[in-house]
Amino acid sequence: MKHRRFTALFLVPLLTLATACGANQSAQATEAQSQQQTNTHSQQDKSDSDSAKTSVADPTQGDWTETYSSPTDLDGELDKAWLKCAPQNNPDPEAFAWKRSTNHSKIWLHATKGRMNGATQRSCMADELDIPDATELTTSWTKTALGDYDRIQRQSNNSIDIVWQYSNAVTASLSAQTDSYRVTLPYS
Repeated sequence: MKHRRFTALFLVPLLTLATACGANQSAQATEAQSQQQTNTHSQQDKSDSDSAKTSVADPTQGDWTETYSSPTDLDGELDKAWLKCAPQNNPDPEAFAWKRSTNHSKIWLHATKGRMNGATQRSCMADELDIPDATELTTSWTKTALGDYDRIQRQSNNSIDIVWQYSNAVTASLSAQTDSYRVTLPYS
């Protein structure tokens, strides 16, 4: 009987020690797995933001205007942002040119680099459209998808060009077509 009591007394601390070691190893394994998942999510987030940027053709092709004739000449959020940002943030007409596509789908800012960097103008558009203002200019046209809008930009020699346009999803949602007719709704 003494032998069994001794064994039982000896096994209880041994089991407690083994359980504690196992729990510690399990906690370390869980922590390592959590860290690995965090690293994986960080890498995915970075690749997702990188994949939102793509090279595109020159978006400045087409018909553009620098004026509007009346409030009925405005159509949608881009036009409203253009109307607010262009005249108030154009301190030097030789350094900046604001244009709006005649089909109301794009706004174009052309800035002569060296005189001003266009930061105030970009910031105004970002605020009006409620999109991020961060920008990395490259020598080729690069498109960044920003929800309902795309920002296409480049830096070329001594100029900066930025085009804001409605995303393809927004544009597609404004058109309905059947066999006998097609309807295109205004942006507003």
